[in-house]
Amino acid sequence: MALRALSNHLHLFSFLLSDDTILLAHFLKHYHGQVGVRPDRTAIAIRTRDDEPPGALAATLDVLGESRLEAKTILLPCCVLILTYFPIL
Repeated sequence: MALRALSNHLHLFSFLLSDDTILLAHFLKHYHGQVGVRPDRTAIAIRTRDDEPPGALAATLDVLGESRLEAKTILLPCCVLILTYFPIL
């Protein structure tokens, strides 16, 4: 059931790995298209790994760009790179 009537009040925040582009595309399509969460109320933290496949992060950035989300980079004290994505206004 879509929650479009509540879309001005819904927020989405999630974490995933940078090589999970298939899940990310499905996730965004579901929550933006079917549930009704607005892209301007979405934030996603992407964790990169030392052993991720080549091009994984670039593919993730492409999926986020298609969903009108852009990257802002934060480096955590433990040296794990997290890319957070916020809407392009």
